[in-house]
Amino acid sequence: MFSSDGGRILSRGEDLTGRLWDVSTGRELHRVEVGITGVTFAEKSDTPLAARVSDKTSLLDLVSGKELHPFDLAGGYQAVPSPSGRHLAVRAWGAMLLWDVEESQKPWSAVELRVSSSLPIFSPDGSYLVWGADDATVRRWAVKEAASEAPVAFLGHTKNITAAAGSPDNKLVAGSAIDGRVIIWDTATRKVVQDWQLAGAVHGVAFAADSRHLAIANGNGTAYILRLNK
Repeated sequence: MFSSDGGRILSRGEDLTGRLWDVSTGRELHRVEVGITGVTFAEKSDTPLAARVSDKTSLLDLVSGKELHPFDLAGGYQAVPSPSGRHLAVRAWGAMLLWDVEESQKPWSAVELRVSSSLPIFSPDGSYLVWGADDATVRRWAVKEAASEAPVAFLGHTKNITAAAGSPDNKLVAGSAIDGRVIIWDTATRKVVQDWQLAGAVHGVAFAADSRHLAIANGNGTAYILRLNK
């Protein structure tokens, strides 16, 4: 994940380590090694934020290590902060939980679903939450309506979802699957806009800031940039 000025990259490893990198030099600037399950840059300050799950769940400033918000949630779950730092999405057993960190230490909203097969991802403006469920659907949940409306399902995949993402203009949703298939939907109509089949599993998808390009991380060690038909 790039900072807004493109000068830094924020990453989370499978070893639950959060790292901040300098793009121009490739140098590692900061690292937090305990239980990092989600990272993002704050939308206004570009502060690197991380969700940490160990004996408890907390939102912290990755650079200073300062705990910004603690949550009454034991370890064993995976959490992702929103770009504003106000919301925290938690993938729990059979449910997706959403916290408003400024209002409550309890779940602000929750939806009971099949276990998620990919981490939830907030849209760049934090207005939507996107993830892949293990029933081969991609789900999109409007944060403001989360307390009263169920997530929208996007259909087309037949294998487990490995990653999902929403475009910065909130007009598109992308999902990748273990069979190498990548699908993009129109969020208004839920119709498939583009459908690709790649060789090998795809492990990650991300939209460019212009919403016209999609980066794809392939399991064979290559990365692709796809230009969208818009």
